[in-house]
Amino acid sequence: LRRCHEMLIEPFEQVLAGEPRLLIVPDGDLYALPFAALRGKDEKHLIERHTLSLSPSLGTIVELERKLTQCSAPAAGHIGTDRPSALVVGDPEFHGGWLSQLPGALQEAVYVAR
Repeated sequence: LRRCHEMLIEPFEQVLAGEPRLLIVPDGDLYALPFAALRGKDEKHLIERHTLSLSPSLGTIVELERKLTQCSAPAAGHIGTDRPSALVVGDPEFHGGWLSQLPGALQEAVYVAR
């Protein structure tokens, strides 16, 4: 992991020095690399220096930004709310019976959804 840090991060250390967040868009085999665990010369992990985010592609980032802009703009005749929205999933049904239902999961999901 030290060698990976040396090859992938160190060439950009001056640029990254003042950045609290780092967005990584890995390619190919780099998806399997645990970027958070990369260690610098001072033995600090990359996650100790930056808040890390990973994206599957730049196209994904562009599309998410576009959707965020669309969701932020009020639609004609739509009365917006200040409440954030979320998809709440709880109490899934596992086909095949290999796991039992988690007691209280449905009630918790309903409570969180309110």
